[in-house]
Amino acid sequence: MRLILAFLLVPLLAHAQDRVVSCRFLGFQTGDTTSLTHVAAGTELACPFETSGISAPVSLVAVNNVLTFITTADRKPACTISIPPSMRQALIVISPNGSDPAKPWRGFAIEDSKKSFPDGGALVVNLHSSNIRFVIGEHKYMLKPGDQYGLEMPKQVDDFNMATVAFEFSYKDQWAKASESRLRFTEGLRYLMLTYTDPTSQRPRLSTYQDNPFKAAASSAKP
Repeated sequence: MRLILAFLLVPLLAHAQDRVVSCRFLGFQTGDTTSLTHVAAGTELACPFETSGISAPVSLVAVNNVLTFITTADRKPACTISIPPSMRQALIVISPNGSDPAKPWRGFAIEDSKKSFPDGGALVVNLHSSNIRFVIGEHKYMLKPGDQYGLEMPKQVDDFNMATVAFEFSYKDQWAKASESRLRFTEGLRYLMLTYTDPTSQRPRLSTYQDNPFKAAASSAKP
């Protein structure tokens, strides 16, 4: 299987600017299962995603550090997503883009490694329009808009490995509570936490996604 994958990708890597990235997808505020098609160097691969969980990995080709997608149904331009040169494994968050009809989708890539997204811990991404701060077990941190932070598995847990998860947001020079709950933290399980602005109330909301890292080999792009 590895030999076949290498054979298929050889033509795609003829240029130094092209590289293979293992990608998993999450649909953020997208509703039911959706699919975008990745295109590069004469190859195409449909990439389905949904809001209920993170997809299995697929191998995609980044050209000049960019992944290019078209809509699967009507084959119109969908979005482009930048991939940092050092990134080899990416978790890609896709959401509707209401501000640009020419490209109806938008997304960003997260480093999908144990260093940035620790096993047993959590990765917090601030998509809200102001600063947020959080308490997860003994971890306390503040994030500016657009920032992210990966934290190790909390040590301050109860007998059931449950830890406090509390978020506050900056509002008129004060901190206001956005949410508070308890989550179970254990090896082999981690959480992606996205704070964002509710379009109606303009208040921050928190979406939490449970992630059990996949061990299956990524499937390859087909010509």
